[in-house]
Amino acid sequence: MVFISKQALINFYSKNTFQGLYYWFSFRVSFTDDGGTFQLDGCGDDFDWIPGVPNDPEPYIQILHYCNNDKGEIMLLPEFNTFVPNTYEIGTIELDAPEVELAPLNARNATFGRGSRRS
Repeated sequence: MVFISKQALINFYSKNTFQGLYYWFSFRVSFTDDGGTFQLDGCGDDFDWIPGVPNDPEPYIQILHYCNNDKGEIMLLPEFNTFVPNTYEIGTIELDAPEVELAPLNARNATFGRGSRRS
């Protein structure tokens, strides 16, 4: 479980590239509960568009929140490579923190001390 603000929209995407074009596929969408936590469950699998050329998932999480203004802000978390049977624990994210550069994640300890705002 992860603690975030109330009423944040959580999108779980995979980034894909085809002939130099980027497109995104949504694995799952969720909202935070009244306590500000969320959990994403499920399986992400990309379709191999070209036979014989594997299209591996490149998962990342996008958070849309309204902590600091009525227009909303988007936070993009770095891509991660944690797949079943392992779990991916983000930790605590401070959405109204000043914008900071996020450190790269490792699968063993994928936690954040502060957040980064993207608008």
